[in-house]
Amino acid sequence: MFTWLSSPEWHRSSRWFQRTLLGVALGSGLGVGCRRAEPEPVSDTQAPPSGSPAPGAATPGAATPKTLPAAEILWTKPASWEERPASAMRKASYRIPGAAGDAEVAVFYFGPSSGGGVEANIARWLAQFADLPPDAARRDRLSFGGFEVSTVRVESGTFSSGMPGGPTTPKENWGLHAAVVETPSGAYFFKMTGPKATVQAEEPQFLELLKSVHGKS
Repeated sequence: MFTWLSSPEWHRSSRWFQRTLLGVALGSGLGVGCRRAEPEPVSDTQAPPSGSPAPGAATPGAATPKTLPAAEILWTKPASWEERPASAMRKASYRIPGAAGDAEVAVFYFGPSSGGGVEANIARWLAQFADLPPDAARRDRLSFGGFEVSTVRVESGTFSSGMPGGPTTPKENWGLHAAVVETPSGAYFFKMTGPKATVQAEEPQFLELLKSVHGKS
């Protein structure tokens, strides 16, 4: 037998029943419109965990770019030479147009006490010519702008162009005129290579460039 509750009693019982159901739902996390709390995302501006490198910091063991000192010498480029893009080690690069073919002048600087000595570099340049007779290279010791300058010239030979240790391309009837300028902050290497007719025609301009070398004030 069911006993019907009077209106006030029914409302009190109904409210008690609703509160009970809501309590059960909240306790179990299954209530309507309720969800389990998610962890807050980590901001990329937060400090990294202890022991982790800060953003932008160098990774231990990673190579650090080498910074070379400022150039100690300056020189004047011949008007007919076309300037080309330089690089970290190649301080300047020039293209020389010629009827027999274009020649190139590159200026290298490797920092103080780097790049090898005068004799080591001259020997390396001469080794780029195949079967070069011992007396084929002409050498001079000069002084320009207060700096000691060693020069070497090869009138003609088969030149192996390309990066050291990489593939090379033999260039027949090529010439070389190169110089080592010794400065207190290290040697500068000036190297002109190209078809022998172009190199021979540009030797006066190459010497004028060397004579223009002076210390940076």
